[in-house]
Amino acid sequence: MGAKNKVNQAKIDQQKAKLEKELQELKEQLQNENDPIKKQELEQKTKAIEQQIQNLGNNSPNPPINPKEKEIIDRQEALKRAKNLSLDLFCVAPDKNPPVCKLINYQKYAFELSKKKKDKKENICKEVRISFNIGEKDLKDKLERVNKWTEKG
Repeated sequence: MGAKNKVNQAKIDQQKAKLEKELQELKEQLQNENDPIKKQELEQKTKAIEQQIQNLGNNSPNPPINPKEKEIIDRQEALKRAKNLSLDLFCVAPDKNPPVCKLINYQKYAFELSKKKKDKKENICKEVRISFNIGEKDLKDKLERVNKWTEKG
């Protein structure tokens, strides 16, 4: 594991510990709460934090989106959430009103895209024409070129 990955993993572990502590406090408040409205609010907060913890443990470039998490928020709040989760705010549909964005790890996303592009290599057909009157040096040059092509794959 590279140094950068270790640093990122350490940040994730810190966030996870912080969220787990917050979750524990909310569960304690939930047990002591008698008001049904406040109890419902606390339950929603605990579910949201549990989802955040689950997303932190998820190594995929795009954490799953819960339909309840889809909401309209201002840009500053979205950037703040992205920073808190160590993710990037990625604009999926900037032309929409309001623009559609999601929180992703952009480096992983870009890496996955580049991997897909590399997998889609084009089949290139190369040919060499040799005549009867070819010189010995020209023949060696063409053979070297063919050997280079076959070495590359």
